[in-house]
Amino acid sequence: MIDKRIKYMRDLIEDDKFIQWVICPSADLDLYWNKIMRNDPNRKNDILQLKRMIKNLQVDERSLSLEEKNMIWNNILFKSGGKKTPFYLIPWFRISIAVVLAIILGISYFIINVDVYDIKTDYQSAISQIVNVDKSKDIHLILSDNRVVIVDDKSNIVYDKSGNVYIGTLKICQDKAGSKNRERLNQLIVPYGKTLDVKFSDGTRACVNSGSRLIYPSVFKEKKREIYIDGEIYLKVTRNEKVPFFVKTDQMNVKVLGTSFNVSAYKNDDVQSVVLVIGSVSVDNEKIGVKRKIIPNQIYEYQKAKNKAIVENVDVYNYICWKYGFLHFRSEKLSNVLIKLQRYYDIPIEFNALETDNIRVSGKLDLKNDIENVLNVVATTAPVKYRMKNNSLKIDVTP
Repeated sequence: MIDKRIKYMRDLIEDDKFIQWVICPSADLDLYWNKIMRNDPNRKNDILQLKRMIKNLQVDERSLSLEEKNMIWNNILFKSGGKKTPFYLIPWFRISIAVVLAIILGISYFIINVDVYDIKTDYQSAISQIVNVDKSKDIHLILSDNRVVIVDDKSNIVYDKSGNVYIGTLKICQDKAGSKNRERLNQLIVPYGKTLDVKFSDGTRACVNSGSRLIYPSVFKEKKREIYIDGEIYLKVTRNEKVPFFVKTDQMNVKVLGTSFNVSAYKNDDVQSVVLVIGSVSVDNEKIGVKRKIIPNQIYEYQKAKNKAIVENVDVYNYICWKYGFLHFRSEKLSNVLIKLQRYYDIPIEFNALETDNIRVSGKLDLKNDIENVLNVVATTAPVKYRMKNNSLKIDVTP
């Protein structure tokens, strides 16, 4: 049995079509090798194990020249007659088949069973490595290779299962997701005054609110779906019980299987929250050591200043109507209302937080109206008046 496996793997290593599929995959090659694995399940494990082994031997192609790649790959060969060859044309039979297969058979269990939950993505590092576009008024999509695409807020972003991006009629090709230890992360930066819809590679849909930064892979890993949000997002997660979906913030870790919910996690806000519309989610907050499950029509709210979390029943519409172009409040602090308006309309609003914190407002604001009409509505229900001041709005509390 082992002799047959060794012979088959040796044949695979010498198969240019197999090597090309591992190093530079395409749709046609995927179709070809997937068909072989379907037709002969006994060969599937050998194919996948050898593919993983070669992937683990590869270097990051973007950071090395072809000459450097040749040097690295020739160094792992036994004597090859002194002639160096490009890594994609290396006569693989010169590699010690016995050594390669011993390594494959010896560590294949570990490779297959690596726990992806133990591999934590450094989102803050990912943020710091990109170009600074925070002050721009345009929506920016930053791809895994640091290409920057300006996105019209009237367009939607859609990812296919291969990680290619569609923005309206424009198609942008991307590399597939990285290795087990590294993901190809995309970043979406939505400035104040704009919102945008995104469809991820697994079919999950997201509506990203103004002033938000979203980080996610172009293709989710086989055992892990995870995104990071600094801002606010409404999600309809495609259900997959075998692959949970995680939403991370700087304070919370939200785990779901398939559901609709809203996450508000602006770094500068004193409160971060999760509001559940449909399904079930659990929220883990490592800072206070609290993990809670919530059910539909409940909110999980973490209060930074008090360092505590609460769960209570709410009218979820009040928390998700922003994606329909409305804001709805019931006994909300006026300061919170003004912060939301500032983000949505992208205009500075000056106010005294100590005064406005003590004023509670209720009602519905139509965000399709201009800011002055909206503030007129606010002024009819709260003791305030507004005025323009150096391209910003000044809110004064009246006696």
